[in-house]
Amino acid sequence: MSTAQDVLAASQWLQTGKAPKERGLEVALGMVLLQGKVAATADALGSRALGEDVELALLELAEAQARWDLVGLLAASARNKSCQKAARKVVFRAKARGITVPEPAPVARKAVAMVQAPEPLPSYCTGFDRAGHHIVALGGWSPADSSWSLAGVIGPDDVLRGVYFSPGTSRTKLRAMLDRVTPGTSVCSEVAPALAAGLLRRALDAARKANTMVDGDLLRANRLLADAAPLHTLEVALDSADEARLDALCDQAHAWIAEPALAAWATALRQVIDGGTATLDAAAVDAALTEARRDQWARRLEISALLVSRGPGNDAALAAIATARALRDAAAPASRLALVRAAFGLA
Repeated sequence: MSTAQDVLAASQWLQTGKAPKERGLEVALGMVLLQGKVAATADALGSRALGEDVELALLELAEAQARWDLVGLLAASARNKSCQKAARKVVFRAKARGITVPEPAPVARKAVAMVQAPEPLPSYCTGFDRAGHHIVALGGWSPADSSWSLAGVIGPDDVLRGVYFSPGTSRTKLRAMLDRVTPGTSVCSEVAPALAAGLLRRALDAARKANTMVDGDLLRANRLLADAAPLHTLEVALDSADEARLDALCDQAHAWIAEPALAAWATALRQVIDGGTATLDAAAVDAALTEARRDQWARRLEISALLVSRGPGNDAALAAIATARALRDAAAPASRLALVRAAFGLA
């Protein structure tokens, strides 16, 4: 169930157009409905599944803007029952004030298929464990396997260590499996399928190049990832306002070192570089973070930024992205970056 904070965040997305990448399409639909760029019809509303938080935020904004056609549509056709119930209350209050709320046009009857494919399982990515491993799970659906997931364990060298295919599974079972096999980190977030496929394909290619033995269903992985584009870098699109804040947030990044996704990144970085036991000085950190390692850990920090808890502003994610860019650009020694200093306890 969405909280008031979730609905507030969704309301800001609808008003500003800035939303998490994986929520962009549903927010775009809500915006064009709210702006009247498409007619408020059941077909338009049902063209993409809207989350409960987005539907409730859309209802609040529609009422505030006296978009009674949209309020009536949500009362009749909202995907989430909580939104339908809330919209009906708004309709009742409006009619009590003498406001006419248009009845939405009836949905055109469509031929019903005998068998309808469900939505594919979502894809997930976990944070890093102490040894620098993480898990990426690509979700899908096929008539032969029903809802399936391809989960890969990626090592600290970005090489695929194991890959496991789970046919006939569910979202609940998949999340339970990920929680069970990643006891070192509680960070696990839903990601875009293209991101999951790209990370798995890159790790698979690295395993081939290194001639590494991969546990699990490698033949299935080769088939499912054959058309995926290897993801060598993450392209995080930011608007001009966020871009202007990156330098300042990079200098303040130590403030978010306790954020679970960033803490997991920092722990893995320390473990891989010094075993997690020694306290390195600035010179030792700079010597350990060679150009290749800076690029590798920049990429991993960008992944961690995608896993940072969502919320208004999302400054922690922006600070991580800013630090990742600084690591990759190598304009300054790594030991001068606030997040790296916090990771190694440098004063």
